[in-house]
Amino acid sequence: MQKKYWLILFLLCFSFSKINAQLHRKDCATPSSPRDKLKDITPADFKVLAGTRVIKLYVVIYANDDGGSVAIDEETLKAEIAFSNTIYNIGDVCFSIVGIEQRNNTAFNNPDAGDDYAVQVTSGAFTVFVVRSIDGHTDDHGIFGWSPGVPARWMVTRSAGFGTRRTFIHEMGHALGLEHTFKGTGHDADNPGCDELANGNNGLTCGDYVTDTPADPYERCGTNVSGCNFPYTAPSCKDANSSSYNPQMNNFMSYWTNYGCDRTIFTSGQYSRIRSTIDNNSTISSFLAPDNLDISNSTISSGIVKQAAKNVMNIGNIGSAGNYTVNGSTQAAYSAEEIVLKPGFTADPGSAGIVRILPSNCQ
Repeated sequence: MQKKYWLILFLLCFSFSKINAQLHRKDCATPSSPRDKLKDITPADFKVLAGTRVIKLYVVIYANDDGGSVAIDEETLKAEIAFSNTIYNIGDVCFSIVGIEQRNNTAFNNPDAGDDYAVQVTSGAFTVFVVRSIDGHTDDHGIFGWSPGVPARWMVTRSAGFGTRRTFIHEMGHALGLEHTFKGTGHDADNPGCDELANGNNGLTCGDYVTDTPADPYERCGTNVSGCNFPYTAPSCKDANSSSYNPQMNNFMSYWTNYGCDRTIFTSGQYSRIRSTIDNNSTISSFLAPDNLDISNSTISSGIVKQAAKNVMNIGNIGSAGNYTVNGSTQAAYSAEEIVLKPGFTADPGSAGIVRILPSNCQ
């Protein structure tokens, strides 16, 4: 009889654990910020830049030590970033690739969630690390990426998060100042206890600090209703005022993708917060490309070159300033809306070098 009792107890615990896991599924390991970093800036010091902010992006694609199990191919990567630009361009933000590098390192290609990649960061650009697996997962389960904080200068994503899950857009949102839409709830392991009210009255001090993102409990309340509408009226699906939630289940910073909902939108408030973070974070603003750029009078035979401009880049002997030559083992990339190769420009890399001309769609 005692054996039966323990068996039943075990089954009950196992069943409860399964239910609990479904309600607390995570797809990103970005830690929730303990405070709103933008509120630390005094009004007199708050900066607002004009025009589109073009962020230089350096991408590291990992493979295993032997060069196998490459996380992603370059064309898929470029297509994902091009799609992401159609989303971020709405908010006057754009990403310009200034380098793509493959690094063979099995440990960094297959990390545990939250591992520190700071020592792998490339200077002068926001660094994106693309890996094959996280916590052993290569399929549509588990953690798909993370940013080390909100905001941040680098992020990790695995290739399985590309496509409809849109992990790149989600993690870049964290890096540029956005919190999860359910921040402050019981699903926010780092900083619970400040749930946003359904009426939004505390939206500046609780939740994700963005007033036009509806309060999000990220909770199906034990129902088996499917779909991406929020019809639930159970008591546990109400806020502290007993008001029903109506979360935005297609928001890029939500977790409803775990229930099959497509991530398709940022709100105007989220775009404003992204721009404010870029404008007022000295590290991120240092990654911004100038409107136009002239490059002359150098011979570069080694190292990494990362050059970008928003509009026009001229390369060569400009106004008799001197020729510009890239050779040897140099890894060079030049990105702009329009790139003009002038007389006096020579690209002659050796077998270990590469020169990329990368037109961008940043306006």
